[in-house]
Amino acid sequence: MDLKAGNISDSKLGNSEWTRSMAKAIEDAFIAEWPNVVENQPAPTGDALLSLRLMFVAVAKGVVKHLVDNPDAFEVLSGGGNPHTHPTDIDGNYA
Repeated sequence: MDLKAGNISDSKLGNSEWTRSMAKAIEDAFIAEWPNVVENQPAPTGDALLSLRLMFVAVAKGVVKHLVDNPDAFEVLSGGGNPHTHPTDIDGNYA
């Protein structure tokens, strides 16, 4: 599975590319945490949510780009704490 950052145009359409994106996962986490921080206020909708989506997309694209640009940062440790490596191929598609 490729890392999908997401993009604003997909968010406006609400298509499957958006629903499977990192930006949508960030949005979902934001909405889930909203009542823990802002009491007695509804979560943002409409233009306010769209403005937040711009930030979610930017953060997701930055994270995906950073991961793609730094594949050597991934290290899997065995149960004994010994490094275990395999070659990886990360798709650089940031959309």
